[in-house]
Parts: sequence; structure tokens; C-alpha cells
Amino acid sequence: MQQEQPPYHFETQKLVSHLYRQWYGKMVTSLARYFGLQQLELAEDIVQEAFESAIKQWGQKGVPDQPVNWLFKVCKNKAINAVRKKRFEPLPAESFLNTREEIKLETLFLDNEIEDSQLRMIVACCHPAFSVKNQLIFVLRHVAGLTVRQIARGLLMTEEAVAKSIVRSKQLIREKNLSFPDPDYLKVKENLHELHLIIYLLFNEGYSSTDGDSIIREELCFEAIRLIKLVTNNEKLKTADSLALFSLFLLHAARFPAREDVEKKLIDLETQDRRLWDQDMIALGQHYFRESIQEKNYSKYQVEAAIAYEHAQAPSFEETDWASICELYEYLLQTDPGAAVYLNWLIALFYSQGPLVAYEKLQELDAKGCLVQNQYYFSLLGKMYMAMDDTTLAASCFRQAIELTTSMPEKKYIERLLATL
Repeated sequence: MQQEQPPYHFETQKLVSHLYRQWYGKMVTSLARYFGLQQLELAEDIVQEAFESAIKQWGQKGVPDQPVNWLFKVCKNKAINAVRKKRFEPLPAESFLNTREEIKLETLFLDNEIEDSQLRMIVACCHPAFSVKNQLIFVLRHVAGLTVRQIARGLLMTEEAVAKSIVRSKQLIREKNLSFPDPDYLKVKENLHELHLIIYLLFNEGYSSTDGDSIIREELCFEAIRLIKLVTNNEKLKTADSLALFSLFLLHAARFPAREDVEKKLIDLETQDRRLWDQDMIALGQHYFRESIQEKNYSKYQVEAAIAYEHAQAPSFEETDWASICELYEYLLQTDPGAAVYLNWLIALFYSQGPLVAYEKLQELDAKGCLVQNQYYFSLLGKMYMAMDDTTLAASCFRQAIELTTSMPEKKYIERLLATL
């Protein structure tokens, strides 16, 4: 006979899952800093055991008044036991404030300590021995706290491939004898482009989720915003690029409430209700953009933030300065001539100079092999044919786009376009 589940069992599991997503990465990075990066697996084990204890004890005795503090206390106790049994000596660690104080157990999980440890963890994995993909997976797992399954889904990889990447990263930590970086390491500046790229990719996956029932995975986006804010708040790490990224993320996130309806249907930029845009977030994003361009580097991130700025300040879709956006994409193409940038330039050209001009350019780029024929390509081509009153070819393109997309909201959006023909 199957044993009856305790009352609140499922609610308890739901709460623990939420706390795991929110706190796993933060707790692991703090403990890894306490024990030393070489003992990352020990830190993971302790945090995992704490959450397993929570499921068992909270299911039987009820959820404590302060569940997060309960988890902190359990982790600290397990850390003490680990030191006693295995004779681990916490390594001396320097904070970003240039103090050379040994990490005290009582300082674990304080807000400033968590932030400091997470920054150090990101920087540590920016070692050139790590590939960009391994860096991204490492941060998603150990800083953002995503599960292997979530990472696999987000990066369109198998769970086995993600798990192997994590194992390989831990091997590299041991082989290269990596540790949390020294506070005086101005060499971090040399690695900032990798740091920025990791956070940028994290935001992009959340902003245009490639799988699942929602086009937006806000938790990923706001994790990226949280991480780039940590960077910009640190005077040693703040640069024009980090400010531009902060601006870019805020300007995009301000539109979240208008990107989907209550049924999770995708709403394109043209038909979004701009009254739903978060004006406070837009103002903040514009502030950081203006601060970023005081250094006139005009990097990839500054140009992308400038494009988002143009969209954010347009009173309506029709009043968008598409000509300026075209120029910005043309500038971006000089340093980042990728298929996605070309496609976005064609979209801006479509709205600024019309479908015929955009179609001719698309044909030219296709002949040169500059474009990737994915769902976004066929969606745009379908809209071009639609604007040129060729419903047969438009329908064919939309059907190809539907076959190629793995995102349910994108699929339903294209189906709605197809139904209008």
C-alpha cells in the first residue's frame, strides 16, 4: 500500500524548489570562497544536503518562520563538521576592499559577502583555459544556480553534454590550480570582455527563450541584470561596456509587461501597448546609456544600447527613427558582421525604406552566404512577401518558419500571421 504523503508535502517541495533556484548559486559561491575554489564539490555537497534536509524536515515539521536563515544555519553547521572531520583549513581570502582577513564563518551569507564571492567566481571562470561555452555553463550552474536540465534546455544541448562540461570545468580548476582572484588583480580588466559576454548571453537566453511555453524567462534576465549591476557597482570593474550592458538590459526589461498577453501569446513590437512599458526602468536605462558614452569607444554593447534607446524613446511604432536604427546596425556590422546583425539590419531597412529595398538586400546577402535560413529569416521573408501582396510565397515562408522554431509562443505568433493571409 502506497504511503500517504504528509500534508503540505507538495507545497513544501514547491517552496524548496523556489529557494533552490534563488539561493543555490549564492550559497555555493560563498562556501567555495570559505573552503577555497579547489573544494567546490564540497561546497556543492553541503548546499545540496541542506536542501535535502529542508524537504525532509519541513515536510514533517512545517516550514520555519525564516526558511532562508534556516538553510544558512544548516550549511554553516555542515561546514564546521567538514572542517572537523576532514581537517579542511579555510583559505585566507582577500576581499575587493584590499583587506587580508581570513573569512570568518559568521560572515558567510551576508549580502556583501555573497556579492563579492559571486563576482570572484565569475572572474575565476574567465581563465583562458575555459571555452566561452564552458564559462557560460559554469556561471549558469554555480552562480545563477540553474539545474543541468535547465541549462541544457536554455542552450539547446543535451543534459549529458552539459554535465560533461561541468565535470571538465572542475578538472580545469584542479589542473590549473585556480582560486578566487586576488583583489589587486588589475589583470581582470583583460578578462572583462569574457565576463561581459557571459552575462550578455545569459540575458539573451532569458529575453528570447528558445524553448518552453513563454518567450521570456524573466528569472534569467533579472539574474543577468543583478550580475551586471554587481560589476558596475565595483569601481575596479566598471567600464563603458558594463554601463552599456546595464543600460541595454534595463531598456529591454522595461518592455517585458507588453511582450506577452495573459495567455502567454507573443506580441510584436509593432502592436505592443507602450503604456505598459516601465517608464522608470527606461529612465534608468537611458541614464546609464548616457554615462556609458562618455567614453566614445562605440563598442558592440554601446551600439546595441543605442538601438534599444531609440526604440524606448519612440512615442509609437510609426514614429520610430528607423533610419537612425539602420545607421546603428550598419556601424555594428563593421565590427560584428554576424547573420543575426544582418537580419536585424534588414528589418530596420524594411521599415525605413520599404519591402522592395529590403528584399533586394536580402537577396544580395543570401548570395554571399551572410544569412542563416532559420525561423527568423523565413518570418522576415514572409513579411516581405506579405507586404508585396504575394500571399502564396508569404504562406510558404511562414510554414517553413513554423517548422524550424522550437519556441511555442513564436510558433503560435507565426501561425497567427499565416492565418491573416
